[in-house]
Amino acid sequence: MSASSAWSSSSLPAKCDSKTPGTLQRRVNDALMPLFFRHAYARSTSWLYR
Repeated sequence: MSASSAWSSSSLPAKCDSKTPGTLQRRVNDALMPLFFRHAYARSTSWLYR
């Protein structure tokens, strides 16, 4: 069995089946993600500079 036959097209989800976020969810993401990444990046990389 080859690696390409292990993943049949029927076992992978179709891109058109994914749900896109609505207006409210996009605005919440746009507001919160910069804050989250600012703090998460500082915490996750602080060990590099010790």
